[in-house]
Amino acid sequence: MKHQLSKSRTAINIWVICLIGILICSISVWVISQSNSLPEIAILAIPVFGIVALTIIWYLLSTPMTSSFIDENGNVTFNWRYLTRNESKTFPASELPAPTLEEYVDNDSDSHWSAQIVLPDGTPFIIAQNGTWSGTGKNEKARKRCKKLRNEFENALSKFR
Repeated sequence: MKHQLSKSRTAINIWVICLIGILICSISVWVISQSNSLPEIAILAIPVFGIVALTIIWYLLSTPMTSSFIDENGNVTFNWRYLTRNESKTFPASELPAPTLEEYVDNDSDSHWSAQIVLPDGTPFIIAQNGTWSGTGKNEKARKRCKKLRNEFENALSKFR
C-alpha cells in the first residue's frame, strides 16, 4: 500500500493562465487578420503575438504537477506530471538525503519558501512551496507550513532508515 508524501497542483493554475494567454493571442491574430485594410503596425503585431504564444506554450509544457509516494518496502516514488507526458523516479528511502527548507527573496523583496530534496541522481524535487509578500505578516505562516510539510516528509522516510 502506498502512502502519499507530497502533492503539488500549482501547475494547474499555471496551465489555465497559459491557456487564457494563448486564447488572447489567437483572438488578437484573428481580429487583425479579418481587417480589410491592415496598417503596418498590425502586420508587425501578428509575428509578435505568435512569438508570445509559442513562449507561453513552451512554459505550459515545462511546468509539472508533482507528487511523491512511499510504499511498504520503503521505496519512494517521485512523479512529475506534465501536460503531455509523465516522469517517475524511484529510490529507497535510505538513499535519500534530509529535505531542506529554503527561502528565496525575489527582486521585488517578495519572500518565497520551499521545502525540497535533491534526489540521488541530482534532480531537485519540491515537496512544498509557498510565496508571500514581505511585511504582510504571512512570512512566518509560509515558513511554518513548508517546515511542517518537510518534517512530515522526513518522518515518513525515517521509518525506513
